[in-house]
Amino acid sequence: MKEKQAMVKTSWYYNRINSGDNPLYTSLKSSANKTEAYVGLSRVGELMNGGSTTADKRKITSWLLNTAGDRQWYTNYNGSSYFDSAEYEGRNIRPMIVLDRNVKIVSGDGVTPETAYTLSY
Repeated sequence: MKEKQAMVKTSWYYNRINSGDNPLYTSLKSSANKTEAYVGLSRVGELMNGGSTTADKRKITSWLLNTAGDRQWYTNYNGSSYFDSAEYEGRNIRPMIVLDRNVKIVSGDGVTPETAYTLSY
């Protein structure tokens, strides 16, 4: 029950981003293209994109929240971003949550069940 109460309902923006657009002026800026939810996905330009938590030795790719017209952006296993048709391409989904500001992660890295995050409430 504590875990559920620690999650915060958040605005998830899903702006269209074209190749070459600066994500600071598109995906991370407020717009009418948003939904309110407890769980969302990474967006083009966020910290996870291209970071060590994105690069994956198993060559796993993950869908992002933004579109490029009729195609969907995804993060490649090497940390780069591309877009493709979600209708034909199977990719991983890495859900994201926002925790209440009073909740702290005190240990773990969240990579495996054995190294799960431990929270302090």
